Amino acid sequence: MMSDPTCDGPLGSLALLQCSVSLPKSGLHGLTARVKTLDRAGATVGLPVEDLDHKTVAAGECIELSLRLPQNQRFGPRRLSVIGNVVRVTSDFRGALWLVVRFNSLHFRGVAAERLGEDAASSRGDNARGFVPAGEDGAEIPAPKRGVK
Repeated sequence: MMSDPTCDGPLGSLALLQCSVSLPKSGLHGLTARVKTLDRAGATVGLPVEDLDHKTVAAGECIELSLRLPQNQRFGPRRLSVIGNVVRVTSDFRGALWLVVRFNSLHFRGVAAERLGEDAASSRGDNARGFVPAGEDGAEIPAPKRGVK
């Protein structure tokens, strides 16, 4: 129902960023939602009420968001992973539940790392040895030997 970013469903006909939402306290995971506003401190996220399985969302509840960001030449495909708290919950006449979310932590991660099942820290490519470049297949590229011409 919400695969088209300009859907005419419960969230209206606005072109909104698509994201995945998990509400651990309610036992809801992998819900498809739309982000109406986004900044460093938080976001406004819309969920179709019918996707909630007759469960409720309350202010103060923990929420996890995963947003696929537009690709750019410098960073490539990236995903923003966020953990936050619901600050306010409202509903509209179209059957959408709008959540105002305040971010507690956010991490950028590469989409390729997500496919490999890595966590956000390892997808940055740094570890105790420093930055480790990786090839397209995910294999480590050996560092050049110093002092050898």
